[in-house]
Amino acid sequence: MEISSLVDNSYMNNDQTCIFEPPDVYLDDNIMDIKFSPVANVLAVAQVTGEIRIYSYNDKETTEQMKFDYHTDSCRAIEFSPDG
Repeated sequence: MEISSLVDNSYMNNDQTCIFEPPDVYLDDNIMDIKFSPVANVLAVAQVTGEIRIYSYNDKETTEQMKFDYHTDSCRAIEFSPDG
C-alpha cells in the first residue's frame, strides 16, 4: 500500500498541517515509540514485543493497516523518512 493513498487533504489546513487529533490507540503491550508521518494521516507504533504497527486515521477512527513482526527483541524507536 502506498502512503499517498492514505492522504486525505480535507483534514489539512492551508499550511498543510493536520487540523485534528486522531482517536486513541490501545494495545495490550507497551508502546515504546510513536511517530506521525510528515505527509499523510498515518502513524507508526513501535512496541516492547518488537512489533511495528502502521495506522491510518481520520477524525473518527484509527485503523490498523499493517503489522510487522520482524524483531525478536523490543523495538524502542521508529522513524519515517522525510518523504513519509
